[in-house]
Amino acid sequence: MDKLIKLVETMKPLFEKVSNNIYLRAIRDGFVSCIPVILFSSIFILVACVPEIFEYKWPDYISSVLWQAYNFSMGILAILMVATIAKSLTDSINHKLPKLRQINDVSVMIVLHHLPDAAGS
Repeated sequence: MDKLIKLVETMKPLFEKVSNNIYLRAIRDGFVSCIPVILFSSIFILVACVPEIFEYKWPDYISSVLWQAYNFSMGILAILMVATIAKSLTDSINHKLPKLRQINDVSVMIVLHHLPDAAGS
């Protein structure tokens, strides 16, 4: 246990440097703010899959509804994740800017939703 504590103490400057990075902090804050949506959407996959472990299979129409609800909630999660990461990053940048030069966080969230993805669609 002492070796582990010493290892953590020697790596403390690295951990502090990583935690002070505004981009990584924005990603962390975005994920943390979306935990309730992740928990909510996981209910659908649990209800859809756990009965199969006990050799019970839902009828196709119920299984289809459960998987559709899960897919929709994951889509909402993706949009929410981008928005919360954008807002967190904007707040971090605005903290360093004078009051009259600050960036509107709602505008940044809207623009990020309309950017084309890597596939070019």
